[in-house]
Amino acid sequence: MSIILQAEKLYKEYKTSSGAVNALNGVDLSIEKGLFYAIIGRSGSGKSTLLRTVTSQLPEIHGTVFLSEKRIQEIE
Repeated sequence: MSIILQAEKLYKEYKTSSGAVNALNGVDLSIEKGLFYAIIGRSGSGKSTLLRTVTSQLPEIHGTVFLSEKRIQEIE
C-alpha cells in the first residue's frame, strides 16, 4: 500500500507555569492508504497535539509533514 501521510521528527514544547512540557519529542508517523488507525494514550500524552500538528493547525512545531509525498509543512 502507499503512504498518504508521513511525519518526520515532530517536536512540540508547551511552556507552563511549572516549566516546559514536551508534547511531541521526535515523533515519526506513516499512514498507509486503505488502513484504519487509532491513536491511544492517557490524558496529556500528546494525541491531540499530534493530530493538530499533521493537519497544520498548530503553530510553532518542529519537523516535516508530507501529504501524498508533497511537503506541506516544514518548520526548523
